[in-house]
Amino acid sequence: DDKAAAIEQIAAVLAEAEQLRDAYAFDPLVDWAKEHGYDGYEYNNALKNMLKDMAEQGYSDYDDYWDSLSDQQKQDLFQQSQGVGGAESPMHTDGNTGQIVENWTWEDYVRRYGSETAAEVIRGADRAHERHHQDTYKRESEWVWPGHDAADADPNKGQGWPIDPEGYNDYMSDPENYSRDEVEAYSRQMEELQDWLDHDC
Repeated sequence: DDKAAAIEQIAAVLAEAEQLRDAYAFDPLVDWAKEHGYDGYEYNNALKNMLKDMAEQGYSDYDDYWDSLSDQQKQDLFQQSQGVGGAESPMHTDGNTGQIVENWTWEDYVRRYGSETAAEVIRGADRAHERHHQDTYKRESEWVWPGHDAADADPNKGQGWPIDPEGYNDYMSDPENYSRDEVEAYSRQMEELQDWLDHDC
């Protein structure tokens, strides 16, 4: 049954988003990054290495995993190349333009999630996640759209321009900001998925 399959897929994506939100909310990794002079992008790389290592070692609790590491092992998370590779993100926000770039087509979503219902809901939730990053981009780059509310401007439609084009990348280079923005983006994504599960199934 298509609806039952869609519910299963959407619930699985919701669980994955929750795991990632909780990972970005894990303060000890942020604190380590800041104390040792790593930027937000290096922090993000270390977080993906941490998730890969946790999965390989069978850890589900972030505190238990972190407490099991020596200082050298913590340092290694930042030194290794990115651990979660190969899987292209369905969409991302371009840090230089504020545009949401879709890496997956509609057909890719349907193929991945098995039904148009699941594809539509999950794609919408992915967009909600990226819209949060886009909102951060507009705020940090001092986006202007003369005569209109900048919050309503859409960089994907070529509306407006940034006064400070590097503002977003500068903001995300702080591990604390990177962490906060991802927590908020995943929370928005989860809200979309949960709303559908609460009202449509």
